[in-house]
Amino acid sequence: PAEPAITVLFNRAMRDPDNPDTAGLPPVKLDMDGGGAVAGAWRWVGTHGLLFTPEKPLPGSTRFHVVVPAGTRALDGEAITADYAFDFATSRPKVVLTDPVDNAKDVRPDTTFRVTFNQPMAAEIVAQGAHLRVETKPGEPPQTIAVKATHPKAGKSKDETLLLTPASKLPKDSAVELVFDAGIHGEGPLAATASKTLRFRTYG
Repeated sequence: PAEPAITVLFNRAMRDPDNPDTAGLPPVKLDMDGGGAVAGAWRWVGTHGLLFTPEKPLPGSTRFHVVVPAGTRALDGEAITADYAFDFATSRPKVVLTDPVDNAKDVRPDTTFRVTFNQPMAAEIVAQGAHLRVETKPGEPPQTIAVKATHPKAGKSKDETLLLTPASKLPKDSAVELVFDAGIHGEGPLAATASKTLRFRTYG
C-alpha cells in the first residue's frame, strides 16, 4: 500500500529511449476481483520496463489480475505469441497497534480498546467479528462480552483505527482476551485466514 506500483519487465528492448514514455504502450489489462477497473496510468521506464501507477492506494484484501496481450512487440519485431497473465493480492487484515498494548496487566474495568489495522476497516464488520472473553477465576468458564466499534473522529489513521468499547464493565483482577475471528475482512473480499487473540489483565 505504501508504494502501490506494478512493474512488468521484458527481456528485449520495447521502447526507443528518444520517444516519450507513453508512446506505443501495449493495451495491458489490469482489473480486480469482481471486474472493477483500477484507475491509473501505464508508462515506460527505460527501454525494457513498463510501470503502472494507480491514482490512489490499492485497496487491501483484494486480488488483482494483469494481462499483457499477445502481439505485444519488441523493437526488433519479435512479439509475444500468447497472453502473459499474472495475479497478485494486497494484504489481508492485520492488527498492527493496540492501546492498551498486548499483555498489559493494569487495564481499567471501563477501558476502551484502541486497535489499528493495516488497512481501512468498517466498524460494523469488526464489531461482528470481535468479542471479549473474560476469566475471573482459573478453571471457570470464560464470560463472553460483545464490543461496540467506532472510528475515532480525527487522527492520521482514523479509517484504520477502531475504538472497541465493551458492552459491560470488565471485572477487576481478571484475564481478558480480545478475539478477532477468522473471516474478518477490510476493504476487499479477502478475509483473515486465522483468528487473532490479544491478552490483557484488569488491575486488582
